[in-house]
Amino acid sequence: MTETARKIMEYFEGQAKVKSGMVIGFSELSCHAKSWGPQHADRLKSAMEELRDEGYMIMTPTDSLELTDRGYFYLFNEV
Repeated sequence: MTETARKIMEYFEGQAKVKSGMVIGFSELSCHAKSWGPQHADRLKSAMEELRDEGYMIMTPTDSLELTDRGYFYLFNEV
């Protein structure tokens, strides 16, 4: 696991923002990532893939569906 994905896990677990079932809301995740600077989109996408591999689910903010790679690009431009 990369340092970026590990830091995301530690942040959300430490802030008690990970709900049961290891679910992270995309809007919370993208807000956290925006503090990383201009390369946050690429780092976030890579970290999201790793988090999914670890069993986390990244959920969309409006309909609570699991976020796919295709949906990621749409939402990231909207949030």
